[in-house]
Amino acid sequence: MLFCTYEFALFFVVVLVFLKAGEYWPISQNFTILLASNFFYGFWDWRFLALIWLSIFIDYSIGLLLGRDYSRHQRLALVTASACSNLGILLLFKYFNFFQDGLLLLLSDVGIGYNPWLLDAVLPIGISFYTFQTMSYSIDVYRRKIAPTNDLLVFAQFVCYFPQLVAGPIERAGRLIPQLQKHRTIAVENVLSGALLIVWGCFKKAVVADSIGMLLVDIHFDTPASGTHLLLAILGFSVQIYCDFSGYCDIARGTARCMGIELSENFNAPYFAATISDFWRRWHMSLSNWFRDYLYIPLGGNRRGHVRTLINLATTMLLCGFWHGASSTYIVWGAYHGALLLTHRLIAGDSRKHSTVSNLNRYINMALTFFLVSYGWMIFRLTDIELIFVYTKMLSNPLEGFFDPALRSQCIGLTIFVCVMLMVTWVAHWVQNQTHQKNQQLESLASPTVLGFLLGGGMIVVTLFSSIGKGGLPFIYFQF
Repeated sequence: MLFCTYEFALFFVVVLVFLKAGEYWPISQNFTILLASNFFYGFWDWRFLALIWLSIFIDYSIGLLLGRDYSRHQRLALVTASACSNLGILLLFKYFNFFQDGLLLLLSDVGIGYNPWLLDAVLPIGISFYTFQTMSYSIDVYRRKIAPTNDLLVFAQFVCYFPQLVAGPIERAGRLIPQLQKHRTIAVENVLSGALLIVWGCFKKAVVADSIGMLLVDIHFDTPASGTHLLLAILGFSVQIYCDFSGYCDIARGTARCMGIELSENFNAPYFAATISDFWRRWHMSLSNWFRDYLYIPLGGNRRGHVRTLINLATTMLLCGFWHGASSTYIVWGAYHGALLLTHRLIAGDSRKHSTVSNLNRYINMALTFFLVSYGWMIFRLTDIELIFVYTKMLSNPLEGFFDPALRSQCIGLTIFVCVMLMVTWVAHWVQNQTHQKNQQLESLASPTVLGFLLGGGMIVVTLFSSIGKGGLPFIYFQF
C-alpha cells in the first residue's frame, strides 16, 4: 500500500475512526494500530509478516533476558546473538545473491568452475529499516540506556509502526516506546497539523519529484545525448531524490502526528550544507545518527588518534553505502562519500570547532558541496561501475549541446519550475512548523471550514498523484 493513493487515504481514515472510538470503548489503541500495521505491511505480500514477527520475537526475548542480572559476558553474548540474528536475516534476503555472484567472479578469475545457488525471493520491503530499529533496541538495553519492555504488544508496535515502517525515519526505542505506552487522543489540532504535513509531503512527491523524474531524469540520465543533458539530469535527480524521500518522511510524520505520535525529523535542509560533514548531519539524520552511535563511536570515533579517526570514518561510510543495497555502485558511492569526509577532515579538521565564515565563503562552500553531493547521486543511481567512468568523461564537457535551442529552452523552463516548486514547498513546510509550535494558533484555525479546505486540498494532491502515470513513481527508498 502506497502513500498518496486512494487506498491509503481510505485505510487511514478507517484507522482514525477506530482510534477515536477507542477513546470511549474498551478498545486498545496499540492493538488497533498493530492490526493496522500488519494489514498495511501485508498488503504488499503477507508472507513478509512472518519475517518481521521473527525479528520481533527475537529482540523482545533477548531484551527481557538482558534485563536480568546476568554477568557482563552473558549480556555480551545475548546482544551479539541479537545482532547476528538480525544481520543474518538481512544478509540472507538482501545480500546472499550479491555475495554468490562475487564468489562466482572470483573463482572464475582463478579458473575454478562454480555453479552458484541463488535465492529466488523478493526483497522484503523495508527490511533494512526495521532491522536497524530492532537492533538499536537490543543494544540500548545492553548499554542500560533503556529498560526492556515487558509488553509484547507495545514492542511489536514499535517495530512495525506503519507510518515509518517501510522507509523510516529509524526510531529509537527510548523515544517511540514511551509515546506508545501513553493513552492518546485524536485531537483536532494534531489532525490539522498532521494533515498539513501529509499534504506537503504528497506535493513534494507527486508534483516535484515525480514530474522531474519522468520529464527530465528518466529521459536524459539513462541515455544522455551530451554532457549538458547529463548534467541537467544529475541536478534533476538531486532534487528528485530529496523531494521523494523527504516527502515520504513528511507523510510519515504527519500520519503519526494525526494519531498523537511524534516521529523524528529526518532532514534539515541538506542542500544548504556548507561542508560534506554538515551534509551528513542534515541528510537522512536517523540513519546518520544510527551509524554514528552504533558503529562509528564503538569503533573509537575520533578518540583514538588522527589515523584511527580517518579509518573509522572510511569504514562507516563504506558500510553505509553497502546498507543501501546489494550493488557495487552503492559501495562505490559510500567509498566516495568516505573519501570526501576524509579529505575535509584532513584539510579543515573538525569543522564544528571552527568559527563561522563570511557569507560569501559560505555560499561558495554550499555550491561546491551541492555539486559534490550531486556527482555522488550520479554514482548512486547507476547500476554499472563502468558507466561511472563513461559519465564522468561526459561531464568533463558540460557545455556540449548547451547551445541547442530546444535544450536551452528546456533547461530554462525546468529550472524555473524547480525553483518555484521548491520555494513553495519550503515556505509551506516552514509555515506548517511554525503553526505546530503554537498550539493556540492551531486551535483558532481548527474550524470546520479550514479543516474541510485543507482536506479538500489534500484530495486534489492525491488525485494529481494518481493521474500521473496511473499512480506515479514508487518511492525511491522503498528498494532499501
